[in-house]
Amino acid sequence: MYCYNRKLDRAFSYIKNLDFDVLCLQEVTEDFLERLQGLPYSIASGLDIIKIPSRHRENRLYTVILSKYPIQHSERISFPDSAQPLRMRLFLFVMRPLGWVHAMDRGSVYADIDAGKEGRFRIFSLHLTLAGPTYRARELAIVEKYVPNGYSAILAGDFNIVEHSFFKFVSWLLGSPISEALPSHDERSFVENFFVTLGLKNPLRGQVTHPLSRSQLDHILVPQTVSVSSATVEDKSYGSDHKPICVKLS
Repeated sequence: MYCYNRKLDRAFSYIKNLDFDVLCLQEVTEDFLERLQGLPYSIASGLDIIKIPSRHRENRLYTVILSKYPIQHSERISFPDSAQPLRMRLFLFVMRPLGWVHAMDRGSVYADIDAGKEGRFRIFSLHLTLAGPTYRARELAIVEKYVPNGYSAILAGDFNIVEHSFFKFVSWLLGSPISEALPSHDERSFVENFFVTLGLKNPLRGQVTHPLSRSQLDHILVPQTVSVSSATVEDKSYGSDHKPICVKLS
């Protein structure tokens, strides 16, 4: 999703007619969440982020999981707020006309689902910070605490791992160390090794899910032991700046 989406009817129609077992969304507005709750799926949601466009107004956005299987338990994962150096505050002031505003209370959600004979899964709908690799690594370490030992986990969502040099510089403006803004900084190797330590693999590795950043911001990580029949990125987006992604398990 995209919090400034002007094509909500089109996005809702897409979701309503989509054939899926589990769907993960981020940056869902309160109004759109109410529409999703009317669909014939089990649903879990947690506060994604609070954006503050002015002193007198705030926008609450949510991470959401829709499942055709029963949801047995769900819980929000809370992320600590990032530092706010002067350069970040100035950057947000300049970018305010484009919707870049102060944000707080960031988080994500997971849901335990019973998929019958396929087993039990813990599904994560994640939205990691854009503030830089150090902060994303800290958030992934928090997520790791919720990965279960007794059954399988699937991590999906917008990880905001930017590999384009310009957006690495944007990460510095948002508070990351200057060393992480250098073109030579390799966040990808770190996160891929981290995925392996969790017993997960990245079937979409190398595919571009955000055309502007020219990299894989969005992920669906699945257990290394499962067989993947397809991993695709759709050509069209539906009011979002990200393209929908899909992984099918055999």
